[in-house]
Amino acid sequence: MRHPRLKYTSKRRDTDRTCGGVGLCMSCFAIMIVLATTSSLKADVFDLTNGSQLEGTWTNSGETPLRRYVVDLSNGTRVILKKDQVHTVHRKPPALQSYQKSVRKMLDTVDAHWEIAERCGTAGLDVQRKYHLQRVLELEPDHEAGRRAMGYVRIRDQWVLPEEHFQKLGYVRHKGKWRLAQEIELEASKTQAEHEVSQWRQKIKRWRSSLVSNKPNDHQEALNGMRMIRSPYAAGPIAYWLAQPKEPLVLKRIYVEVLGKLLPTPIAVNALVQRTIEDSSQELTDRAIEQLKRQSTGYYLPDYLTELKSKDNLRINRAGYALGEIGDNLAIPALIEALTTKHRFVQTGPGMQTTFGSNGNGGLAAGRGSKITEITVQNKNVLAALGMLTPNNIRFGYDKSGWRSWYATVRVPAHYGLRRDR
Repeated sequence: MRHPRLKYTSKRRDTDRTCGGVGLCMSCFAIMIVLATTSSLKADVFDLTNGSQLEGTWTNSGETPLRRYVVDLSNGTRVILKKDQVHTVHRKPPALQSYQKSVRKMLDTVDAHWEIAERCGTAGLDVQRKYHLQRVLELEPDHEAGRRAMGYVRIRDQWVLPEEHFQKLGYVRHKGKWRLAQEIELEASKTQAEHEVSQWRQKIKRWRSSLVSNKPNDHQEALNGMRMIRSPYAAGPIAYWLAQPKEPLVLKRIYVEVLGKLLPTPIAVNALVQRTIEDSSQELTDRAIEQLKRQSTGYYLPDYLTELKSKDNLRINRAGYALGEIGDNLAIPALIEALTTKHRFVQTGPGMQTTFGSNGNGGLAAGRGSKITEITVQNKNVLAALGMLTPNNIRFGYDKSGWRSWYATVRVPAHYGLRRDR
């Protein structure tokens, strides 16, 4: 069988101007609409096994089983191809066929390109739409609708693409938003940190369960795992268990030991300081102080200075005790100011008994036969701490003025001990 004479599609643009006005004529638009809505009018491209190409309408595409290809050419000729003559069939959607026919007759004007770009957008022909929008801007660079359609925005009387603008400012596209590289890096670090903390939380929970079990092998393995911890990401989960009121003392001893190895991680510092302030066990308090004392950096100092200003008299005295035991000269000015503090209390009954608030903040309402009074309280542990941090011959009791005058005359490095016996 002889191969049919093939019709080759031409890439030459028809330059005949048959339409009047500045855009497409009404008949051209009618053709576009009809072709876009008629599924039978499809222009298909056939890649033949002999290397040629044929363009036409595949009229028997629904035939099953397919034994041959029946193709109607644009000139009215019908061509029948055997299956082994066809390598691939490329089917063109109706909108593309409509576009290809209509674009040959359009004028090269701003209005014509803008109008066909709008229709391409409606038909989903994005590549063609972009081409015509670009041509609009070539013909009229300040065409506002065209600029906005292409994604431009006006900044300081200049049309710029957001992508280029943000890139010049150092931004990068990340998860659908423009972000600084430093922000992305910090976010990645935060995500990694959260993952690490989650992993340690699971390990510590498992080891804790083993430590309270009756299985010696599991107990020793968990203890070894705890004591090998050096990651600062483990500080948060350990601090959580240390703060639990009903946690066994034997486990809290281990937690304090581990947190001491994680100093000066801020979470570890704060957790140990809070145990010296809030825990009722003197043994645990002293163990926590011992861990803090080994650090000569003073990271604990801000937390204790905050406690010295507490409205709770008990917290003030516990902070004073800890600072005296640690022996940090930098705490002396704050200790002087905390020698005496004012607290509110409630006097009740005929004898007007004195009752402090549960948290010492004086936030109580006085009932009938009672009243709220503010008094100055002397803090014994704070005075004892000053005695431990200063020379033996310096004793002013609770006289803040005397202590202030003395300290104003002292100019020594923070690392130098003021006591004579040191």
